[in-house]
Amino acid sequence: MTMRSLHISIFLLCVSAISAFAQGGEVSGRVTDEFGDGLPYADVLIVVDGVPSGQSAQTNMDGFYSIKPLTPGNYDVEAQYLGYANLMQRGVVVKNDQTTYIDFPMTAAEDVLEDVIIVDYKVPLIDPGETSSKQTVLAEDIKDLATRDIASIAATTAGVYQADEEGGINVRGGRGDAVVYYVDGIRITGSPNIPINSVEQIDIITGGVPARYGDATSGVINVTTKGARETFSGGIEARSSLDIWRDDLVNMNFSGPLIRNKATGKPVVGFFFAGEYRRRLDPNPSAIDMYKVKDDLFADLQNTPLFIDSLGNIQVRAETLTFDDFEVNRIKRNTTSNTATGSARFDFNLSQNMFLAVGGNFNYTLGRGWIEEYSLLNPENNPQTRTYNYKGFARFTHNLGKRNTGIEGEEQNNSIFQNAFYQVQFDYEKLNVLTEDDSHQDRYFDYGYIGEFQTAQAPSVAYQSGFTGPNGESWDLYVQNGFTDTAISFNPSSVNERGANYTSQWFYYMDSMGTSVTDLNQVQSGLALINGERAEIPYSMWYNTGRQYNGYFTSEIDQFRGQITGSFDIVKRGSDTRNKHAISFGAEFQQQATRSFTVSPLSLWDIARLQANSHIQSLDETNPYVLVGGERVYYQDGNFPDLYFQDTIYFDRLVDADAQSVFDQRLRERIGAADNEFIDVFALPLETFSLDLFSPDELLNSGSPVVQWQGYDAYGNRFNEPWKFEDFWKKRDAEGNYLRPIGAYRPNYGAFFIEDKFQLKDLTFRLGLRIDRYDLNQAVLRDPLIVEGFQSVGDVNYLYNVSNYGNAADVPESERTYITHPGNIGSDYVIYVDNALNPTSVTGYRNGDVWYNAEGVELADGNAIALQTGGTPQPFLTDTLGIKDPGFDPNSTFDDYDPEYVFMPRLQFSFNITDKALFFAHYDVLTQGPQARIGGTNSLIQRATGSPLNYYFLEEFGGSPIANPAIRPETTIDFQVGFKQKLTNSSAFTISAYFKEFRNQVQIKQLNNAYPQTYFSYANIDFGNTKGFDFVYDLRRTRNFKASASYTLQFAEGSGSDDQTQLQVVANTGINFRTVSPLDYDARHLMNLVLDYRFADGRDYNGPVSKRGKQILSNTGLNIRVNANSGTPYTQIENPIATRQIGGQRVTTAGYINGSRIGWNFRVDLKLDKSFTIKFKQKDDAEGPAKSMYFNAYVMAQNVLGTLNVRNVYRYTGSATEDGWLQSPEAQTVINSSVSPDSYRDLYSASVNRPGNFTLPRRIFLGLSMNF
Repeated sequence: MTMRSLHISIFLLCVSAISAFAQGGEVSGRVTDEFGDGLPYADVLIVVDGVPSGQSAQTNMDGFYSIKPLTPGNYDVEAQYLGYANLMQRGVVVKNDQTTYIDFPMTAAEDVLEDVIIVDYKVPLIDPGETSSKQTVLAEDIKDLATRDIASIAATTAGVYQADEEGGINVRGGRGDAVVYYVDGIRITGSPNIPINSVEQIDIITGGVPARYGDATSGVINVTTKGARETFSGGIEARSSLDIWRDDLVNMNFSGPLIRNKATGKPVVGFFFAGEYRRRLDPNPSAIDMYKVKDDLFADLQNTPLFIDSLGNIQVRAETLTFDDFEVNRIKRNTTSNTATGSARFDFNLSQNMFLAVGGNFNYTLGRGWIEEYSLLNPENNPQTRTYNYKGFARFTHNLGKRNTGIEGEEQNNSIFQNAFYQVQFDYEKLNVLTEDDSHQDRYFDYGYIGEFQTAQAPSVAYQSGFTGPNGESWDLYVQNGFTDTAISFNPSSVNERGANYTSQWFYYMDSMGTSVTDLNQVQSGLALINGERAEIPYSMWYNTGRQYNGYFTSEIDQFRGQITGSFDIVKRGSDTRNKHAISFGAEFQQQATRSFTVSPLSLWDIARLQANSHIQSLDETNPYVLVGGERVYYQDGNFPDLYFQDTIYFDRLVDADAQSVFDQRLRERIGAADNEFIDVFALPLETFSLDLFSPDELLNSGSPVVQWQGYDAYGNRFNEPWKFEDFWKKRDAEGNYLRPIGAYRPNYGAFFIEDKFQLKDLTFRLGLRIDRYDLNQAVLRDPLIVEGFQSVGDVNYLYNVSNYGNAADVPESERTYITHPGNIGSDYVIYVDNALNPTSVTGYRNGDVWYNAEGVELADGNAIALQTGGTPQPFLTDTLGIKDPGFDPNSTFDDYDPEYVFMPRLQFSFNITDKALFFAHYDVLTQGPQARIGGTNSLIQRATGSPLNYYFLEEFGGSPIANPAIRPETTIDFQVGFKQKLTNSSAFTISAYFKEFRNQVQIKQLNNAYPQTYFSYANIDFGNTKGFDFVYDLRRTRNFKASASYTLQFAEGSGSDDQTQLQVVANTGINFRTVSPLDYDARHLMNLVLDYRFADGRDYNGPVSKRGKQILSNTGLNIRVNANSGTPYTQIENPIATRQIGGQRVTTAGYINGSRIGWNFRVDLKLDKSFTIKFKQKDDAEGPAKSMYFNAYVMAQNVLGTLNVRNVYRYTGSATEDGWLQSPEAQTVINSSVSPDSYRDLYSASVNRPGNFTLPRRIFLGLSMNF
């Protein structure tokens, strides 16, 4: 067994053996008599919908009780004691991973008339057990907010930055990918997309993360969905926007019992289901006017995209468009999005102490991506993306030990160990993303197909004196020297009709001008398109009509996770249950498999032309022929005629079997062509072609891959076979072609935690330790600077000619050049020599990133060593075989990933100074493994995936970053201190200060002086910190009014805002800047205000009434959310550049990085709603209350003031609407040399007008819901 296997086995054993991530909360308190003394053996029951749920406890000798675990939600809690009236706290809020304290002062039965005294529960302003920065948003609060987006709800929390509605969030200066979402205990990939009406509560943890949460370095968003109800209920909601962008939504939910216990009537099996469908005409509407070409002109432009100018030159019509040809457009065309989501859950009460919950949720989205450069002339070719995401879980809960049942005479549990339980959960998530052209889908050759090009060929001849025949004859005559194209015809296809129009029109112009078209090169040199090509880009600004989307991408993530968690209390006899040790501990193991398959379909036509006929490029001069009476007479037939100077000899094509490509061979088999027959590839029917005509190596295209794969084979089939890294170099098919298999990326993650939450009088401590294990489970380079097998100081003490000997031990003494290493050089240091394969002297050494010269003197970098050997340092290699050579052994270059073990203490503390004041503090260490991110075309970018392609084509990929399979987890160290003060009986104020230090963050890095060449990759080299203050005011409902307000002052600085921040810097200078500057999301001032004004009904109503006494505004409420931030930084530049022309231009920075700032952003959202009830008349003999239906009508407005907030600006001007290029002297030369200077100016002005520079516009929605 390997060491890795042993480690995994140990972790799996821990998972299966440790009773410990409880998804639940606790209710605890004391039951007392009229004198304040504890009542022993009092029953405390959890009641749902008027029915006891079966979860209960009985007080101990001193009247204390505790009930856990409870699924987060709202409950009624009732205390019962003989001789006393029952006392019920109605609407008790139970929060995840938190204790709700409820005391019951009982009243003697003879002193009251009611059998049950009902008191409405009020969430306390000061929670004595509060140790973390957490905001919990309940279902009733979510219902009132003017948003349905979970990230936007989280952004109401202090310290959370969100640029715009439904955008990503940054928590206290952390990166966006450092926020982790959980749904019902399932750690999900990306952001949650579930029906908002299925959410019971959302916990937003910004600091003081409990030990049970891991693999997150910024914030944790924990979503708990609703469970089954005790009685059947349901609802339906419809909502639509009242604007041109149309956002229509309908959802429904149902809940109730499926099976009841016949004896008790209590539910044994219950269910909850919620589903939602949403259709958006424009998912991301623009706040500013956009432009489109007028419809009639646009249709004409699509059909006839070319024109002949006054000089007789063929030009692109789009380069003559001006604002006179445009009209204002507010909708992003062809971007419709359809989304269906659902959530389901089944709860099984297996016994009084055993419970099972099974559930999951799904999301299906079908929509089109918006490509800005397509929007003016080519919106019909926006790519289509389909996303499938579903999750499922099964969670078993077992309460251990004897439970206090309340049965008279039965022995009660007075052990110091109480409330022991464990939970076992298994969950699975699948995410599949597919981006394609909806017309072509996986018919890859359709993407670039323009039509059939029939090319006529004829032999080309030249007169030659003294031509030598097969048997040494000397002839003076005309001799064929090749073939030439003589004519070409075009038959357009309807597959890409808009693209074919360019070629059809060009051929028409050629014919009308009397110009003959003879070959494809002539077609390409014009403005016509051949298969695999796309139209010219007018002035490099807007993609032209008929431009085909060149991409097919699918990715698939499967995630399996198992966890076992549990808890028990240690309670000293006779003490308050608050003063106890609540021990929780657990373990989890997660296995992920990530697959991806990418095709650049247009390039298939290029390599098809390149690979076809590759073996018949020469002439067979051993058997010439002549034409006699139109018939061929071959030299080897024996009747070859005498030749004269006016004769011509010809040759067949010479077949070179070694040069024949796999594509050519398979194509000939498919169409039945002879080996020496020329194949006119572009003349073949479209259905002839498929991806499997190529070998994997041909699809890799010598380092310019047309297809890339991982977890699939080269043809897009799911690859599930056992795989080793070395298989990429060794596996072949039956024909001897390399298969180049690449297995799925399969990282695994394990964790163990233990935590003790205890109180000592007014002190609350939460002390935890979490141990995370990260194993990327893949091959890594032995040394990131050497992509070959190399020798270290400890391997050999002499130099030799590697080309002559494969093993150092085989080198005879006479051919050894002994060397003496300096004393400070370690045995694992790399040796550098004057020649990697035949060294004669040592030039230096290296240990990690530290370089030394031959004498052992430390150097600043490896440049001095590189200069000695022509610019590339030469490591002493072990083998002459390079990474592309047959027989290369990857084991000489790669090792297995060494798993990382990370220890994270979590220390939290609070002190109840008085019952009106609380001091709290925490110290946390957080880590997170490498995260994938979604690229601009929905492609999955894995920064840690060790694909063999990255190294096999290192020299070809050198200009683009490759993944680093040896990347390590990122780390955050988090400190916070805070103070909370109760101001009135309904309000409190909190102030806190925090400091977060970010370490080992991922950033682009250039690996200088690598062998065989310098390349780009990712490394844990970024760092940063956030310093901030939170000020929070909480006003509970006072008469009609409730409010929460927060202000955050923070300073978020670091060496990089994301893993791409320093890409241009490194590309231009070769080094990473190690300076600290404001991060891209450093909004210094963040302000949130949520106001809710609401009228009750009945006796609690205090609003206006009609003359007939009708409560006009009963159950009417207005919720207002105000969000403001001081704007984010950007880096100003000194020189104006054509920012809207495709293609990069070098810029000169003005000042320092992120030294300028965008102005303040301000947004107001509101929701006005009214609820009303329809009661149905009940039959005289009916039992129970009358049936009712509850309706809620609302109007919701986002950005109700229509504020035009700026998100991005042009770095030269600092303006969101003008980049300064058209006014610059540099632009005048470009403008005046254009086909139409006016068109250039207007097209450029239209492109500068970017919707993405502004936040979303005002949106107004009207909705109606019905519940029963």
